[in-house]
Amino acid sequence: KKQLKMSKSNDGINWSATTLIIDSLVFENYLYDLATYKTNSGKIIVAYKSNGQRFIITSIDNGDTWSNSKPFIDGANGKFSQTDDNKLWYGYNSVQFLDYVTSDDDGVTWSEKTRMPIYARHLTALSVNTSLMLFYSASGTIFGKFSEDGGNTWFITRILDDSNIYSEPSVVKKNDSTLVLIYLMENNTTIGDYYFIESSDAGLSWGTPKQFTKYIGSDSHLSINSNSQKFYASFSSDRDFHENNFITKERPYALWYGIVGTSEDVFTPPEILNIEHTLATPTSL
Repeated sequence: KKQLKMSKSNDGINWSATTLIIDSLVFENYLYDLATYKTNSGKIIVAYKSNGQRFIITSIDNGDTWSNSKPFIDGANGKFSQTDDNKLWYGYNSVQFLDYVTSDDDGVTWSEKTRMPIYARHLTALSVNTSLMLFYSASGTIFGKFSEDGGNTWFITRILDDSNIYSEPSVVKKNDSTLVLIYLMENNTTIGDYYFIESSDAGLSWGTPKQFTKYIGSDSHLSINSNSQKFYASFSSDRDFHENNFITKERPYALWYGIVGTSEDVFTPPEILNIEHTLATPTSL
């Protein structure tokens, strides 16, 4: 039986016992495809899938009670974000495209969908001063899409574009309007590590990348949230598969988390990336 549970923390270190939110999710193997967000008003929004359909629930009392489940926009890898005008954005994958909808009433009603460029993924929307910004990945590159007139006209720039493969961009904003972009980088020596870069000029230029995760195996599906002072990032990882005396037929994935710019990644067990063998030709004596 699949269930959706919640745990709370005031410091990101100590966590309460889990409480049950949704019981008996039907035939759903992709529980990682979960989107959560706390809006500027304090409302918590959770989008989840059950039996192949997506639903949404909300809480206005910090998770003590929840609304009834309602059908929501279908699609994979959904993510919420919010701009300074309190507009909510929800981006999601739709076959080969990235679509998004917006809400001006704290998630009660949603607009018609807007379509992003082909093969785009992982949308984050935010604003700095008068700039509206959309960040997303496409074809192994991370892009920034900027508008100074409320979205009437746009210009697009490549933020990360080299021989590495970049995906899963998420952007948060510090109190001083500095932007922090965290992303997954893959190449021929790693399945994927998370790095982050910062911009103090509204995304026009970015600093030197800093590494957040160092495990050579699989880390994925990162989610990041902020309490305006610290940036808490959670992600899925199969690191437990390499624990001493751990015997299993399937690779277990667990939820890991840390504070971007503060936490050190110290549990990085080895990972076998490839095995090759060569048949030896017998020699006569």
